[in-house]
Amino acid sequence: MFCWRLTASLALLTLGLAEYVQFVNLSYGDVNFNCPKDQMLSGIFSIYNDLTLDRFWSFGCTPFPFGDKLGDCSWSVDYANDWTEYSEYQCPLHAVLAGVHSTPNKKHGDRRMKFKCCKFSKNILTRCQWSYDLNHYKDSLNFSLPNDTFPAGMKTDFNEDEKDRIFKIFICSYSKL
Repeated sequence: MFCWRLTASLALLTLGLAEYVQFVNLSYGDVNFNCPKDQMLSGIFSIYNDLTLDRFWSFGCTPFPFGDKLGDCSWSVDYANDWTEYSEYQCPLHAVLAGVHSTPNKKHGDRRMKFKCCKFSKNILTRCQWSYDLNHYKDSLNFSLPNDTFPAGMKTDFNEDEKDRIFKIFICSYSKL
């Protein structure tokens, strides 16, 4: 146990983030993350642990701008992916990501994910596109949402040999109604 904590701490110190990161899961523990009311997901940080073949997760949130309030939040009914399978999830129209849930499985060395999306009323999302790869297999993931953009989905691809996923986020701009 000491070894993986030391490895994680060294990785964070190298990135200069150790004092700022609080992980929401233990190795092979569920991830249950919700942004506070009227906030959306704005950052994702994750490190891969070679000893446990799992990722540790941390998320950031920011208030939804322009005086609009988020409402009608709901979780995806089903998991966005099956074990070891590709997934692509997009929030319903005019909704942003505001939470992440994932359940691990040691046998598959993988996680299944659900997403919480919250709708808004005074703006619409436009010019949506998938981001670049946020990580390489077994590397850290450190993503902050660019200014004036909104998270509206996530795409993941699993590699059986690496026992890890590459992540992309669906990023949109806004237009006022």
